[in-house]
Amino acid sequence: MPAQISLEALKVLDAIDRHGSFAAAAEALYRVPSAITYTVQRLEEEQNIKVFEKQGRRMVLTPVGRMLLQHGRQILQATESLAEMAQRMAHGWEAQLTIAINGIFPIELIFPLIRRFQQVQPDIHLALRYETLAGTWDCLHENRADLVIGAPGLPPEGRSYDTLPLPLMPDDAFCYVAAPGHPICELEQPVKRDALRRFTSVVIPDSSTRLPALTYGLLESQPRLFVPDVDAKLKAHLGGLGIGYLPRFRAAPHLESGELVEIQVELVRSDHSHYVAWHSSNQGRALHWFIDALREQNPYAELLTESFA
Repeated sequence: MPAQISLEALKVLDAIDRHGSFAAAAEALYRVPSAITYTVQRLEEEQNIKVFEKQGRRMVLTPVGRMLLQHGRQILQATESLAEMAQRMAHGWEAQLTIAINGIFPIELIFPLIRRFQQVQPDIHLALRYETLAGTWDCLHENRADLVIGAPGLPPEGRSYDTLPLPLMPDDAFCYVAAPGHPICELEQPVKRDALRRFTSVVIPDSSTRLPALTYGLLESQPRLFVPDVDAKLKAHLGGLGIGYLPRFRAAPHLESGELVEIQVELVRSDHSHYVAWHSSNQGRALHWFIDALREQNPYAELLTESFA
C-alpha cells in the first residue's frame, strides 16, 4: 500500500507551480532549495511516480503531477477551512446555522439579514428550510434546526425554548379560495361543510415527524391533492384543481385580478399566534446574532403588520 501523501509535499507542489521554480518556491516557503528538491524526490519514491520532468531548462509537472496538484489544492483548502472552523467554534461561532421558516412566509424576507450576517461571518454555513404547521416546532424539538421563524401556537412540552412573538394574525388572515370556474362558485354561500366534502382540497401536509400533526380547513372523507409548498398550492388553486385556504397576503393580488374568488365557508381557522423560537440552552454566537437582528428589525413582523393593518 503506498505511503500517505503529506500536507507538506502538497504545499511544496503548490509553491513550485505558483512561483515557477524550485528556487522561487524555496524562497516563498522560507526553505533552502535542497529541502524542496528532497521533498519532491521523496514523494516520487514513496508513490513510485514521476511528478516532474525536464523540458529544456525547465522542470514541468507530469500529468500525474498535475492531477496531484489539482486535488492537493482542494485538500489544502479544506484543511485551512477546517482550522478556521475550529477557531470560530472555539470562540463560540457555530460551523453551520440552520433556520427553519414557516412555509406560509416568503423565504426571501430573511435575505437582507443574511446579507448583513455574511459581512460579519462570511465563512459560516447557513441552511434555510421550509417547514409546515407543527413541523416548525418538530424540527426544533428534534434538533433539525437552530432557529425557527413563524412557529404556530404554543411550544410543545418537554424542552425549554425561548420565543419572540410575532404580531397576532387577525381572523381574516386566511381566505378560502377557488378559481372562478370551479363548481363551488355556483353554490349558495356560506358553503356548508357537507357540500365542501364533495370537492378536492389542496393541502400542504404537516412536515412534523414526531410531534402530533396539525390540520386546518380539512374535513373527514374530503378528497385531497397534496402539494409541497405554498407556491404549488397557489398554482393548484389558480389551475382550478381544488379549493382551500391561502394566506390573504399571498392570495390578494389574484383576488384583485379575478384569477381567484374568495368563498365564504362554514369553517374557522384559529392559528393566530406565531413565534420565533430557539433552544434556551443554545448560546451560539451566530444564532444570537440573528435573534438580535430579528428583535431589531423583523421582516416577518413587518409583513404581518403591513398585510393586515
